[in-house]
Amino acid sequence: MSQKKEDSHKNTYHFLSLISILFMIIDTINAITVVSFLLIFLKIYDLIIYIIQKIGRKELNNDLSYILTIFSVTVILSYGYFLAHYVVETDYTIQSRKDIGTDNFRIIKLVIVI
Repeated sequence: MSQKKEDSHKNTYHFLSLISILFMIIDTINAITVVSFLLIFLKIYDLIIYIIQKIGRKELNNDLSYILTIFSVTVILSYGYFLAHYVVETDYTIQSRKDIGTDNFRIIKLVIVI
């Protein structure tokens, strides 16, 4: 393995270790979530940059994958936080010509979280 690749892997491990330690102080589940997102996006962007370098025969900065990873994870987790804290209530009106018997009538609300 070349020296450049070894340094890149060491930087990746140092980066993820620092993020892990910071978030472990706060909360373990949040740390696992953030580090998982960071690992996934870091590998995706490393692959994209590798493909661009092979196809375009152009050297790209290795820090580009870190910058894109931090930006992407920040946007996705911020969007999730926003959706979790600003829930929009939806009211439904049901009409029917059939006699449904209002004494036995129940509406069941189903919430699916993905």
